Amino acid sequence: MRLIIFPEIPGVRNGFQIAVASDIARFANLEQDCVVCYSDHMVGGKDYLYLRRMRHERFRHVLNLLRSRPASEVFAYELDSVIPLGRESFGEIFCGETIFYRALRYLFPEVHLHVRFHNFYSFAKYRQDQRRFPSTFRMSYLLNKMTELESEILRDKNVSPIFITEEELSFARLAFPSLGGVCWPVVPPLILTGPIKPPSKLRLVHFGSASAAHTEVGLRFFCSVIFPRIIKDLPGIEFHLFGNGSKSFTAPSKGIYGHGIFQDDSFPFNGEALFIVPDLFGCGIKLKIHDLLRAQVPFITTPFGISGYKIEGNENILICDVDDWHENIINYFSRFAFYANKST
Repeated sequence: MRLIIFPEIPGVRNGFQIAVASDIARFANLEQDCVVCYSDHMVGGKDYLYLRRMRHERFRHVLNLLRSRPASEVFAYELDSVIPLGRESFGEIFCGETIFYRALRYLFPEVHLHVRFHNFYSFAKYRQDQRRFPSTFRMSYLLNKMTELESEILRDKNVSPIFITEEELSFARLAFPSLGGVCWPVVPPLILTGPIKPPSKLRLVHFGSASAAHTEVGLRFFCSVIFPRIIKDLPGIEFHLFGNGSKSFTAPSKGIYGHGIFQDDSFPFNGEALFIVPDLFGCGIKLKIHDLLRAQVPFITTPFGISGYKIEGNENILICDVDDWHENIINYFSRFAFYANKST
């Protein structure tokens, strides 16, 4: 019998739900297992146990900060309160996110753990240490404390790690050459089924949550460093943001407009824009790239942003280092008649 703990319910509402649905599909049979979901929502018709995500969340964050731990790390007593009797029968445990590791290891010091890394912050921290992008206290703290947690997990000989991409697994093996580990991609292979239509407006768009720590850092870097150079060379260009936390970026005098959560099922402006994914670190599951490819809209991202994808050359998909975004965006729009007419 296995104990399986997921960081969300399976679904499509956010990245974690999609990742959990992908992981569940890899399990042949869950009926005989004890499955716990870290969520305030329930899955109809499923005999799962639930650890409430929002309950005591602020208290958890504050206490973890005082203990110099990742803010979202779950306490052992929280898991202990939902795991049923008969726990001695658990032959192995699937730890669906690193924030459960210390609690599980405290409760089950001898049981083998399969630990899922949906992010690999050690890799992101290395990139930040080398590139020195402007950051925030929240992002710096997250990188430091999650890297400490990940190192502790990888030093545990009784752990089998599971990564999102082969790049992350290879990076872990630089420090742990004998590390086993496997790669479970979340997004399925995606082949473009038709041409990507170029934009007909001088417009940039970010579509997706702007509140995650790594996303916020990338967007603030774009707004403060890159976009002012672009708008100087492309007068009249606008940058629009849609998603949770996007209104905080609003600066109409600078050509930046935050609209909040997009309520439609389609893409903003029906895809008539160059969409941006300013991924500075390579954190996360990168589902937004999958969404952009599926919608067949033009976009620009960094090589970190497409980690785990195989994208062949396309004139409406720009993949370049963030230091080269200004030049590449200028060159991209200069190819179109509407820009030539606007600039005359």
